[in-house]
Amino acid sequence: MDTQGNMNGAILEELQLDACVNLLRSTAVGRIAFLLETYPVVFPVNYRLVGDGEEMRLLLQTRPGNTIDKAHQRVGFQIDGLDNTEGGWSVLVRGKMQHLRDPAHTEFLASLDPTPWVPADRDAWIAIEPVVITGRRLRAGGNPWPFDVRGYW
Repeated sequence: MDTQGNMNGAILEELQLDACVNLLRSTAVGRIAFLLETYPVVFPVNYRLVGDGEEMRLLLQTRPGNTIDKAHQRVGFQIDGLDNTEGGWSVLVRGKMQHLRDPAHTEFLASLDPTPWVPADRDAWIAIEPVVITGRRLRAGGNPWPFDVRGYW
């Protein structure tokens, strides 16, 4: 890697906060990561980003008592994507997780309709309050990536 962030013609760019937030708003599937019995675990989840600024939260819907529902307060949350064969991007949210059990939230939460992959018994709600949001984009530059994205579908 040179001083410009180039790797074999690729360019690594740090994303600004507003670009990270726009990407978080543009998708509905991500991964939550946390420690479980001293080892990290990662699970795919449906989510919604609600609010703005200090009031911004990632909301997840899960089954009461499952592994995610038992996670500790500190979590990571990540989304990523590929831009055809031109490059890719990744956004990482590090934050504090809390359970939303207040009945006053029930109507608002139900209106979000996050459409979980497995809809049965998904009535536990979790909010992640972002502490740090970072992102980066890798552009292929003049050289194409050494693989074809279609090989992964």
